[in-house]
Amino acid sequence: PEEVYQRWVPYAANNWIRDTNGCRMMRVGGGYSAINITLDSLDDTERSFPPSWEILDKYTPPFLDSDHPAWVAVYDLAHHALAETDFPREKTDENDRILAQASGEAAIQRVNNGRILYGGPANKLGPVFANFHLILAKIKKALDPNNVANPTRVIDMEAMEKAEK
Repeated sequence: PEEVYQRWVPYAANNWIRDTNGCRMMRVGGGYSAINITLDSLDDTERSFPPSWEILDKYTPPFLDSDHPAWVAVYDLAHHALAETDFPREKTDENDRILAQASGEAAIQRVNNGRILYGGPANKLGPVFANFHLILAKIKKALDPNNVANPTRVIDMEAMEKAEK
């Protein structure tokens, strides 16, 4: 609704420039949601936006109008990129149902186009992506030689060292 949009969106949109709020944007309590998150090359992240915008156009309203959002972060000297299509929404049960439907449609569309990668733990994805999990293990060992950080997710450092050999 327009009243919610006028009261809430100017405040939330300005929080993008405050990095301390970045991690809170999409928490369960509401606010921004994502219809698309793409991890791939910079070219592929660009291709991921138009299908997401079509879905947003279809569901606006009830999603709050945010035109055609696109957020891209490049890394590895721009060989890889992360792209998100984030949008503001009012947190209601009905909007949650519609968001789930729209997200499902987006996932099906990407699967049918053969362009989807589901995330997973580094030790599962690492072997098919240049063994990046071994690089992460080296960084972990350098920063946490006793392997005590994050106790619920202790990494088997011996297995990582064996895999590297």
